[in-house]
Amino acid sequence: MRAGNSQMNYGGSEIDVFAGIARPLGNTGITADVGLLGYVFPDASLADYYEITGSLTRTLGPATGKIGIYYAPNQKTLRRITIRRADNTYVFGEISGAVPGVPLSIMARLGYNSGALDYTKAYFDYAVGVTAHWKKLALNVSLVGTDITRADAAAAPLYPSAAETYRAVKPAGVVTLTANF
Repeated sequence: MRAGNSQMNYGGSEIDVFAGIARPLGNTGITADVGLLGYVFPDASLADYYEITGSLTRTLGPATGKIGIYYAPNQKTLRRITIRRADNTYVFGEISGAVPGVPLSIMARLGYNSGALDYTKAYFDYAVGVTAHWKKLALNVSLVGTDITRADAAAAPLYPSAAETYRAVKPAGVVTLTANF
């Protein structure tokens, strides 16, 4: 289970539940991954929704490329939050890899979101980052953001104000420390 990965924030907590399977596609070096991802809001069960996920991954040398899709079919929760579409599609491409000879890895991702979870309009999002590895610890520094502008947020605010809508989607630096056991 993971917490706090969706675009919606209902209630005091969120639990993300994932089930899936990954298998190599013959001797191609490509791995296919399909799954189901559920977003559960214990304090606001009317906000629960799910997505069907799929991706293809291939590693070449120190680099790994990945393309994927997350699709949320028409469901009650999505119909309640939008007047546009009651389904949502997110597609993405990602490249990552270790830096040879040093305990660093880099990552870049570009995605496109359209549908019920599109804030003010269909949008592109991005992330670029570097991770330093030491024993069982990983320190990541990333820049994440979207192409949604202040004007987009003002034209169709999702939250109570345009400023709150823009704050949720503007470029931001993110630092995470992870311990693997």
